[in-house]
Amino acid sequence: MEFDRELEAIRRRLDGRTDDLTPAEAERLADLWLSWALEEDEEKRREGLSSRDLARKIEAAEIINEGGGDALARGDSHLLAFEMEEVLRSQGLSVQPGSEAWKRLGFAMLKAHKRWAKALVERNAGEVVDTPAPPKAASSPSSSTVEELITGIGIAPFLWFLLTLRGWWWNASGR
Repeated sequence: MEFDRELEAIRRRLDGRTDDLTPAEAERLADLWLSWALEEDEEKRREGLSSRDLARKIEAAEIINEGGGDALARGDSHLLAFEMEEVLRSQGLSVQPGSEAWKRLGFAMLKAHKRWAKALVERNAGEVVDTPAPPKAASSPSSSTVEELITGIGIAPFLWFLLTLRGWWWNASGR
């Protein structure tokens, strides 16, 4: 299934199609990344850290926390491009860099990155910071317009058949 999503994202990019992200979807994607990042950190801690490993984590978290705050203050998400592409690819989405959707996702990722850095600092100090569950996938629309049905799933030939049949019945019945 993940392979299918990635393949579809590649097809869309090759066709020049991109997705637009609502603010809520951008936040959902950023929350998904945050969940992955904190889960990865938690796994390493469950395996156990040496004093030296913890000291490195403390130093790294402080640098990330300060740098992340600066990037968030400036709205500069270019250093998160890899993470943004990764989370988009995992969901079968394609967003054009520089587009409004990209900027929306970038800002949401900056906020998530800052929350991640803050959580690392707290975990390094021995505080309990739970790993959030991954957010639920965005719901798809439950209804479609007739035009969307005709063009979206290719039932135009079937509709043509029904209209032809109706015309034949209309003529055959003498109406």
